[in-house]
This record gives sequence, structure tokens and C-alpha cells, in this order.
Amino acid sequence: MNKLFLAALLIVTVAFVACGADDAAKNLQAKSQALYDSMIKGHDVGMAKMRALSNARNRTKQLIDSIDKLPAQAKEAAADLRARLSGLGDELAAAEKGMNEWMAQINFDTLNNDIKEKVRYYTSENEKTTKIKNDILGSLAKADSVLKERF
Repeated sequence: MNKLFLAALLIVTVAFVACGADDAAKNLQAKSQALYDSMIKGHDVGMAKMRALSNARNRTKQLIDSIDKLPAQAKEAAADLRARLSGLGDELAAAEKGMNEWMAQINFDTLNNDIKEKVRYYTSENEKTTKIKNDILGSLAKADSVLKERF
């Protein structure tokens, strides 16, 4: 009777442990998928603004070139504006570079079956795409403000 009871207890214990491990794996898989989805959403939002980013960079360069062609006195009067435009151009370029570098380095193939590694990787990449998205949107908002303020 004791052996039968111990065998039944062992079976029940193994079943509970197995179910718990299965739940943990499902939770990790769900977390991995949520991080992946968030990462891709950040990328997609940023990519949708790349043309606007390029247009703002081009407009900024044109304005800097126009200021540089002014007579000396007018150029001196526009020095502050030129500095703001130059800083804006740098911000826009950095935002574009961030997206391009991220897309060049992302590697989905290295994570085949290791769910814990996927979660770590997607967490890191999600942070990067959030920053990239914020850099793009922030630099475009600044461009709208600077370019509409003066031109």
C-alpha cells in the first residue's frame, strides 16, 4: 500500500512540475513575441518617417547653402539661424544613421530555439528601436518647428 501511495504521489508531483515548466515556457514564448512585436512596431514607425527625414535634411542643407551665399553682413546676421540649422541637420543625420545601422546589424537567425536568449536579444533590440523611433520623431518635430518658424 505504501509503495502504491508513493508511486501515485510521484506521478502527481511529476505532472505538476511538468505543467509548471510548460507554463513557464509559454510565458517566455509570449514575452518573446510581445518584445518582437514591439521592436518591429518601433522600426515600422521610424521607417514610415524616413522620407520626411530625408526631405527635412535636404531642406536644411538648402537653407544653410543659401545663408552661405549671402553677402558678409547678411551672413553675419544669419549666423545664429545657420548654427540652429546646422545642429538640426546633425540631429536629422544622426536619426537616419541610427535606423540604417540598426537595420544593418539586426540578426534574427542566431536565435533559433533558445527562448531565454530571444527574450534578452529582443529586450535589447526593443530598447534600440524605441530610441531610434524617438530620435526620428523628435528630430522631425524640431525640423517642423525650426523650418516653419522662419520659412
